Amino acid sequence: MRINTFQASNVRNLAQTSLQDLAQLNFFVGDNGAGKTSLLEAIAVVGMGRSFRTHRIAHVIEHNQDKLQVFAQCIDDNQRTHALGVTRYKNHGYEIRINHQSVHQLAALSRHLPLLTIDNGTFALLDGPSSARRRCIDWGAFHINESFYHHWKSFHRVLKQRNALLKQGARSYVLCQPWDEPFIALSQHIERIRSTYFSAFHHAFTASMNALAPDIPSVTLHYSNGWSATKTPLANTVWQPLDQKALQEKLVNTFARDQRFGVSHLGPHKADLHILINHHDTLLPAKDVCSRGQKKIIVAALILAQAQMLASAINTRCVLLLDDLASELDANHLQRFLSHLTSMGCQSFISVIDDHLYRWAKPLDTAMFHVERGRITPACI
Repeated sequence: MRINTFQASNVRNLAQTSLQDLAQLNFFVGDNGAGKTSLLEAIAVVGMGRSFRTHRIAHVIEHNQDKLQVFAQCIDDNQRTHALGVTRYKNHGYEIRINHQSVHQLAALSRHLPLLTIDNGTFALLDGPSSARRRCIDWGAFHINESFYHHWKSFHRVLKQRNALLKQGARSYVLCQPWDEPFIALSQHIERIRSTYFSAFHHAFTASMNALAPDIPSVTLHYSNGWSATKTPLANTVWQPLDQKALQEKLVNTFARDQRFGVSHLGPHKADLHILINHHDTLLPAKDVCSRGQKKIIVAALILAQAQMLASAINTRCVLLLDDLASELDANHLQRFLSHLTSMGCQSFISVIDDHLYRWAKPLDTAMFHVERGRITPACI
């Protein structure tokens, strides 16, 4: 997918914005606070319905305005044109139009314009809670299998009902048992799709790491499915149906703990991706031994591997939003990053404080824009 034209109004400090003549690599140059990140947020809204920095849409809407609007005209990898428009209100309401038709689910935007972001928040893939890594896993599962979203939503409805019973002080497991049959069945569906995704993802991640930083010691990915503490290397992840009887017994055995805390402690909502690095012949969590720059390379490799998977699995190139790309990376790794990014063929929107990255990439399909006090203008080169 590629954005041809883009318009935004009332997004943070941005003035009425209209972008045309967009390239594969689009650089937005300006000082801190000029509006570069706000522009990337506006693009995120047209692809996800929300900002990548905050879930509170009111914080993204310009002060003294009650709504923001974004519009993009895109062309997919089959040369078909798509028109996407989003209006978000401070009262949390929204209107979405895709190809001039109203739709009611934000997820529909992601189907048409898959977006991936690398920014300071991406460090949560290493340093943050397991929920950040599950979102990473499930983004890929959502895109490669259309049934995943249905199973995922259904599971969380069942989980909500089960947790509600636990919080109400269910005294006997018998009260939870009617919810555990769909709980287990939906867990099976989710695990099957995740495992299918993993079967090729680790190859894409390894390729990304080799392209970005062959100097970093071997980084491996391990997965725990939320039902046990076992960590399985992604390279060895082969889906096998989980034993229904065994899962039922696990739920029975953990009922007292679930009852005490009012939440379900087992299930796919507790899955995690463990990112380990070979440190003196010992596998240790990468977050504990890597420098800030190495961490950025690793999380970037995770994101770019997802983009590669999308291209190979469903022949769709996503759009990349790269905020403050140059921070934490030296010149060598920046050049490797740009070279790998170019080879992938994904359209990228890149915020930088000066034009040296653009100068490196200039022979390629590039465009540069100046951002100053919320105004964006094409650079005259």
